[in-house]
Amino acid sequence: MAEGVAAPSIATRMPDSPTVPDHPAFRTFIHEAQRWCALMESEDGMAPADWLQQLHGRLVALYAAASHLPRANRLSEPVEAEPTPAGARSVRYAPMSSEARHGLSRSVAARLGPLDAYVDVSDEGQSDATIIPCSLAYDLSGITQDLRAGLYTWESEGLDAGRWHARFFFEHSWNRYLSGALRALEAHARAGRTAWPAATHGGDAMPTRDA
Repeated sequence: MAEGVAAPSIATRMPDSPTVPDHPAFRTFIHEAQRWCALMESEDGMAPADWLQQLHGRLVALYAAASHLPRANRLSEPVEAEPTPAGARSVRYAPMSSEARHGLSRSVAARLGPLDAYVDVSDEGQSDATIIPCSLAYDLSGITQDLRAGLYTWESEGLDAGRWHARFFFEHSWNRYLSGALRALEAHARAGRTAWPAATHGGDAMPTRDA
């Protein structure tokens, strides 16, 4: 998570809707966030190639959904929770602790194997550019923690707070994890380091690892 941005966290499947989001873009984002959490927390024995393609597809869908979220009126100030009688809201998405995030990161890293590590470049094109070692598992677990936080906020504090949280943390935190993860997955695919089925991209088939 970005420095100075602290967040609660969230759970895994579609709740019975504490309050149905009234904005179509927010409804889409909630749906994609729930699908992401379900994928990251599932252990259904999915084949590695299928799992990687699912991750890639969900990342693209998440970015598209978050990009269309309405901007908050005050991105520097959180929205106060809506007053609600005690016990009136059903919260299904429990916060994810730092320990739980690290546990998820370790589990995902084990699943990724040699595909977990990648490098990024700060200030690319500048004379003082720096090579930064990164972890795909760390990025993916960071996205999950922030999305769970947003779902928890929506359920526990209402629509306005949920919308504010979703847009603010997309712009200031997890979009960096997402962009890094997408670049890493696409680089692995282009280099033939994944067993993804051949897919056309710009008219040419993407390289795949020889059997």
